[in-house]
Amino acid sequence: MKKSLTFLAFSVMALLASCDDNKKDLPDGTDYRNDPASLKWYFKGPARTLQDNGGTPYTQQNVITRIVFNADHTHCDLFLFNVAFAAQMPLIDMEVYGLEVESTGGVYKITGDAIVPKIGEREFPVYTIFGFEGYASVSELEFTLTCGSGADENNKAYPIEYQSVAYELQEGDIDENVGKEVNTIHGGLFEGTMEATQSDGTVFTANNTVFEFLFYDDKKETGSIVMYDVTFSENMPYPLDEMSIDGIECLLTSNGYVLSGDGIVPVWNNSGVDRYTVTELQGTLTSASLTVSMVCGDYPLSFSGSLIEEE
Repeated sequence: MKKSLTFLAFSVMALLASCDDNKKDLPDGTDYRNDPASLKWYFKGPARTLQDNGGTPYTQQNVITRIVFNADHTHCDLFLFNVAFAAQMPLIDMEVYGLEVESTGGVYKITGDAIVPKIGEREFPVYTIFGFEGYASVSELEFTLTCGSGADENNKAYPIEYQSVAYELQEGDIDENVGKEVNTIHGGLFEGTMEATQSDGTVFTANNTVFEFLFYDDKKETGSIVMYDVTFSENMPYPLDEMSIDGIECLLTSNGYVLSGDGIVPVWNNSGVDRYTVTELQGTLTSASLTVSMVCGDYPLSFSGSLIEEE
């Protein structure tokens, strides 16, 4: 159930950059940042995010944003650099396109709803922007928004407040290729405890087990888990030295990557091992840990480990 959210208002200082209002306007939702007619402002300051569990709000200091108006100031795009909504979330650069603008007496009212932002080259519905409301002028900017729908555990809702002061961008502050995902989660080797439930209900525990997580490519949409020297019961005649589970789906959320998979035939010794077909795989990958559960053949398995070597 989507939680009720309360928005707080605030004011901040902004920096006015020069513009030429006589240039031709751009279509709605277009990236205006390279258009000479666009009005471009930079801001720097803390972003405050309320947490869905009612805990202490997460405050990230010195977040740089860029707001770019089109030529006649009827629409704008917003870029947030190296931002996170919770302590465990990887840093991202987020692009929010097509916000609506109304200008009255030098003050710009900015609104938007149900806007799917981009991170890198991908759209991220899990971070859909709801209820964007703000005001901007030569001397101040204020806005509130909710990022995410709050539909379930993997689609949380984060009310965000952003405060900033006038800022002149310095060389090296940000990547001018706005939208590059600054993702601190790369996978690697994880060491921890694996547990396998036996047919009689007892649990076989293997400490110091090593799992490896590998992303297929830079998009980080799919990956593999490699299990090294694993046994699922005391009755197994020998350990499986290297068994891989391929085609795991990966979804970036504020809790790290959510992993899922079903009906995957693992590979050992260059051959598929049908008897250990993996079902009901669920897990979470962060920059420091890997937690995963699955049914591997007849054995319900779980693994929880900490990063020992990054990819």
